Amino acid sequence: MTITRIHRARGRRLVLLGLLLATAGCATTVPIQTASTVPVGTVRLSGQASLAIYCGFADISRCAFGNTTPELRLAGRTGLHDRVDLGASLFFVSHFASQGPEWGGLLDGKVELWRAPIAEGRKQVLSAGLGLAVSGYQISGYSQPSRGIVETDVVVPLRWGYQFAPLELFVGAHFRERFVFGVLAGNKVADVPAGGLSLGVVSRKRAKIGVALNYEAPLRYFDRGAITMGLGFLFDLGGDYPRAAPSSSPVLFTPEGT
Repeated sequence: MTITRIHRARGRRLVLLGLLLATAGCATTVPIQTASTVPVGTVRLSGQASLAIYCGFADISRCAFGNTTPELRLAGRTGLHDRVDLGASLFFVSHFASQGPEWGGLLDGKVELWRAPIAEGRKQVLSAGLGLAVSGYQISGYSQPSRGIVETDVVVPLRWGYQFAPLELFVGAHFRERFVFGVLAGNKVADVPAGGLSLGVVSRKRAKIGVALNYEAPLRYFDRGAITMGLGFLFDLGGDYPRAAPSSSPVLFTPEGT
């Protein structure tokens, strides 16, 4: 009897982890953003679409092509200090399997811990952030009625960025502590720590394009994660941007004194 209970408990944990990873594969951890902070006096508005292209843990139908719409996310950020910015975002994604539409929001801040100039107007940066997120959706089983699921997340990302003239390259890692309400019997709270890696580029003009590749998995099964690709469009309102120098007209030689 004891052995049977142990196997059942392990089975529930595996199913729960598979569900959480499938969800993580569809919802990005944070919006596409640079390692450098948004300048003070600038508001950065962005919209992005993300889709998991591979899930290596369980229930691949929840995050493979054809079974879910891309995650759509709208975000805004502004600079609070020379090294600090703050942002908020809302996302929505619809699933075609047993899981219903998913929605949520995120509030996050970022601090530049270290910076070093490369050339005039360019630098490399190491930054850390802290985010608080909430999301919700409905799931239904073959023999169980649908139930509402609420998740809260604490996200801690770390990013390194290198600015080239046309774009900023960033690589990063993040830790996420996810608390899930309503998955297990008795509405117990499930706590699953996860981690991830990211790689991306964002152009450095006022109107920007960003592309990011993310990997995320529960820490206990980090080799069985999900890969997500994202494409974003960002636009800065306010702030100073260098303008192209006016074309110089030819100077005619004139004799001295004329």
